[in-house]
Formats: sequence, structure tokens, C-alpha cells
Amino acid sequence: LAAQLANAAPGATIRIPPGNYPGGLVANRAVHLVGTKGQVVIDGAGREGLAVRARGVTAQDIQFSHSGTRELPAVSVYEGADLQLQDCEVQSNSAVALSAAGQSVVKARDSSFTARNGTALRLTKSARGDFAQVSFSRRGDVPWPPPGPRAGLHSAPCRADARPGCRP
Repeated sequence: LAAQLANAAPGATIRIPPGNYPGGLVANRAVHLVGTKGQVVIDGAGREGLAVRARGVTAQDIQFSHSGTRELPAVSVYEGADLQLQDCEVQSNSAVALSAAGQSVVKARDSSFTARNGTALRLTKSARGDFAQVSFSRRGDVPWPPPGPRAGLHSAPCRADARPGCRP
């Protein structure tokens, strides 16, 4: 999968067959990653599952996870990049499920974000987000209003569990 991603032409669609795949994937150009709902898992296991470093990256029907102990997110969207998620699950056993930094854009539809020991979603600097029909793992994972970054939440419930204070 890493080789397919590295060799893909800009704008290419990569159809991922059902299975578990190692993470450490890097999207350096616009690509469309398409899985089969509930059947494609990309696990960072000590590294990011997916690092997005380009504009025009999309992912559909994929579960991204980080099962390692290092404080890396399952998905990182770097400065100036953008990522659109559709029907995806982003999970982390460490600090952050998805992190987006300066001038990046994240759009998510019908997706979920879970961080068992930290923050489900982190937007830093001037990162922007637009989320519709999404769920977050724990109450309070998304501070509202966000300090600095801009985020739009549409039908984004916070699960009622460990931490109080979901303030959309």
C-alpha cells in the first residue's frame, strides 16, 4: 500500500482491498483512498497511520488507528495540506486521534474520532475544520469555541462518558 501511494499519479484513486495494513503512509500528492467499510484497517503501531502533506487527499470507508504508545496521532494533516474523510474511523490509544496544523483543512462526514487516552481532534495554529455527522470519543474533546483554529460542527454529538463539558 505504501508503494502504491508513493507511486500514484496526482488525483489517482487507490482502491484498498479488505485487510489490515501497516501505517507510516505518507500522502505527498492528491490521492483518493477508498476502502470497504469495516474491512480496511491502517494501523500506525508506533507511527502515524497516515501523514497528509498535500492538498486534495481524500479517504473513504477506512479505519485509521494508532496502537502504539508514542504520542503520535493516527492521522496528521501537515501545514498547507487538506484531507477529506467520508465514513472513516480515526482511533488512537495514545494522545491524539487526528491532528491538523497551520493552514491545513480537515473536512469529515459520517466519521468518528476516538482517543482513549487523550484528545480525539486537535486543530493547531490556523488549521480549519468542517465536520458533519461526526462523533467524538469523549465529552470535552473538542473545546468550543476553539482557541484560535476555526471549526464548524454540524450534528456532532459528544458521547457522554468520562469527562463532562461538551460545549458545542
